[in-house]
Amino acid sequence: MSPGHHWLFKFGDAGDGTSCEKNFNLACHSREDYKSILFYNGQQALVVGRWLEEEEDVSGLTFEEWDPTQVVDASQPPVVCS
Repeated sequence: MSPGHHWLFKFGDAGDGTSCEKNFNLACHSREDYKSILFYNGQQALVVGRWLEEEEDVSGLTFEEWDPTQVVDASQPPVVCS
């Protein structure tokens, strides 16, 4: 990713009509590793339905659906987006 490069996303369905896959109700100062990401008390794992990546055009207003199978480096561990 580079500065000025923009992403949009649409929430997905977690199966119960919401986008919240899991709520974390943990004891103070504790954490839980869920799908290789650390979560703390009060946080939620959300479902993303699809990602849109900004196209490189003059307007900066054109986005296309991102296909992770074309650009994923399986040798790298997942990172937290915050």
